[in-house]
Amino acid sequence: LPYLNDLRIEGKCNQDLVSSIHKLDSLESLRFKDNEDLTCFPDGMLRNLTSLKILDIYGLFKLEQLPIELIYLNAIREIHITDCENLKPLTDETDDSLTVRLYVPGLRPEDVQIAVDHNSLAFAVNTIDENGDGVNFSAAYDLTGKHYDIHHTKVVVNDDHEVNIVVPKIKNEGEESHYVVIDVNVE
Repeated sequence: LPYLNDLRIEGKCNQDLVSSIHKLDSLESLRFKDNEDLTCFPDGMLRNLTSLKILDIYGLFKLEQLPIELIYLNAIREIHITDCENLKPLTDETDDSLTVRLYVPGLRPEDVQIAVDHNSLAFAVNTIDENGDGVNFSAAYDLTGKHYDIHHTKVVVNDDHEVNIVVPKIKNEGEESHYVVIDVNVE
C-alpha cells in the first residue's frame, strides 16, 4: 500500500495493523474512531509519516498518551482530539483545578481560542508556521458532573510556546452559577 494517503480505523483493530502504520510514508490523513480498548499507540507509529497533514482521534476513551514523535511531524496541519478523557500528557487534575497543557511551535496568544461552559472546555489553535502554512489543533474536554469555576479560567502562552489552560474548581458547590458560555482572554 505504498500510495495510500487516507487511513480511517474505526472500532477495534488488529494491533499489527496499528504497528505497521509507520510503513505508510505517503499517508496524509489518519483517523481513529471509537476504539474502547486502545490505551496507547505503538512506539514509532508516526516516525516515517513525513506527509501526514491530518490526525483525527475520536472516542478513544482509554487512550492515555499521544505518540511522542507527533511533535516532529513537520507536515501536520490539523490535529483533532475529541472524547479522549484519559490523555495524561495533556491534562492534570488536582483538588483545586483542571490544567490542560499543549505545546505548539510558533504559537502566539492571539492564535488560541477558548470556550468553556459547565459541560465542556473547548479550545482551538490556529497559527501559521515558519513556512507560511496553516496549523490547526482543536480539542474538547467533558466537564459534565464536575464543578468548575469557569468564570476564573486562565490561559497563559509562555515563551516556550506552551499553552496552559487552568480551570479552577468550585470549593462550595452552591456557588455554581447558571449555564453560561464564556470566551476566555489569553495572556
